[in-house]
Amino acid sequence: MLVYGIDTSNAYINGELVNTWTTPYIYDEISMFPVEKVVENLGGSVEYNNDTRILTLSLYAKTLSFSVDDKECNILDTVFYPIRNISDELGITVKWYDGLVTVSTDDTVLTDEQIAFYKNELGYSGYEDVWWRDRLTPQWFVDPYVPYTYSQMDADLHTLRKMYPDLFSEVYSIGQSEEGREILAINFGKGDTKVILCASMHAREYIATTYLMYYLDRYAYGYYTNEIKEDTYNIREILDNVTFIVVPQINPDGINLVQYGVENTKDPDAVKQIPFTSDGGEYGYRGWKSNINGVDLNANFPVLWPYPYGSPNSSSYSGAEAGSEAETRAMVDLMDNTDFEILVSFHTQGEVIYWMDGNCDRDLVDKHKPYIERICRETGFEMMPPDLDAGVGRCMTDYARYYKRAMAMTIELCPYEGNYPYPDEDFDRVAWPARNIGLMIGQIALELADPM
Repeated sequence: MLVYGIDTSNAYINGELVNTWTTPYIYDEISMFPVEKVVENLGGSVEYNNDTRILTLSLYAKTLSFSVDDKECNILDTVFYPIRNISDELGITVKWYDGLVTVSTDDTVLTDEQIAFYKNELGYSGYEDVWWRDRLTPQWFVDPYVPYTYSQMDADLHTLRKMYPDLFSEVYSIGQSEEGREILAINFGKGDTKVILCASMHAREYIATTYLMYYLDRYAYGYYTNEIKEDTYNIREILDNVTFIVVPQINPDGINLVQYGVENTKDPDAVKQIPFTSDGGEYGYRGWKSNINGVDLNANFPVLWPYPYGSPNSSSYSGAEAGSEAETRAMVDLMDNTDFEILVSFHTQGEVIYWMDGNCDRDLVDKHKPYIERICRETGFEMMPPDLDAGVGRCMTDYARYYKRAMAMTIELCPYEGNYPYPDEDFDRVAWPARNIGLMIGQIALELADPM
C-alpha cells in the first residue's frame, strides 16, 4: 500500500517512509499524482514512446496509454496525471482521508488512529487547491477596436475561464471546421435554464464575435462586482439562474480568409477557383460571406431544405446537400443535444431582428412576438415581419424553431454600411444599442422556462 499526503513529498511506500521528491497536489478539485512512480511502486511497469509521446502504464495485465500532451497531463520533472483516471483503468483502489490518500491493489480501509499516525509521520499540514493560485484578478480586458482573430478569441476565452472559474466552464469544442480548426464554445452562468448564443456564421461579419466576447467580459465583471445595470438588469440574478452556451465564431476558416487573405488558407488554389458574387464580391476576399468551401452556412441546415442549385461561391450557395458542411453539423449536434429555451445568432449589419418564418405554427408566433417587441423597443432595432420567401427553410434559426420549438432569432447588429467588415474602430456603434441584449435574453429565457 502507498500512503501519500497532498502537498508533501513524504510518503509511505510499502511500509517504508521515504521522501519521493515529488509532491501530489490538487488542481481544480482533481488529485494530481506522479503516476509513473505510483505504478512502479505497486509492481507495475512504465513505457514511454519518444516519437509518439505516448506513456503506457501496465499493472497486472491491465494497461492505460495516454499522450503526455493530453490537457489533463502536467509535466513537472515527472508526469502528473489524475489518480482517479489510472485507478479506474488499472483496477487500483484509491481512498481519500481529507488530504491523506492511500493507493493499493486491495480494499484496505484506514482506522482513525492510522490516519492520525500517517499524517504525523508524513508531516502533513493541510493542502490548497492550486487552481486558485492561477486565478487572475477580475478586470475588463477584451479589446474590441482591432480585427478580432480566432487566436485572440481562443486566448480570451481561456482568460475568462481563469479569471472567473465560478462563472465559466472549461473551453471546449463542438466540432471542427472544414480546415480543421476547433469550433470553440464556453458555458457562462450557473443556472439550469439554457440559452445558445452564437456569432459570425458569415465570414465578413466577424465583428459579431467581438461583440459577444466584449459582453462576456463586461457581464462577468458586473457579476463579480455585484453590479446592477443602470437599465435595471440584475446581472447576478440572471447569471445565477441561466447558463449561456456561447459559440463566438461558427465560421473560423472564412474569417481567417477575410482577415489574412487567400494565401493563408489551407488550399489557396482551391479557394481561388470559387467565384465571387455581386454580394460583396467587389471587395474581394474582404467581402467573403461563405465558409472556406464557398457555402453559405446559414442556408445549409437540414430543415425544409430545397433541392441543390448553383455552385460554390462567395456568398449564396446552399451546398450540395443539407448539412454538407462541418460547421453546420457541429451546430446541429449542439442544438440536438441541448435543452434550450432561446437561440440567438448574431450577424451584421442593419439593426433588425428576424424571428419567424411562414412555416412556423401560429402558437409560436403568438408566444414569441411580445418578447421580440420588448427587445426592439429597448434597442431601437426593427422587428422584421415573418419571412415568407427566401428565409424559409435552410437557416439555423429555422432548425431551432422547427425541431426544438425554441425561440430563435437572427439579430443584425450595427447600422448598415456595406457588404464588407464593419469598421473595427466604430465598435461603439455596434455595442451601445445592443448593450443589454444578453441580459434581456436571459430574463426572457427565465420567463419562458417558468411562465406565470
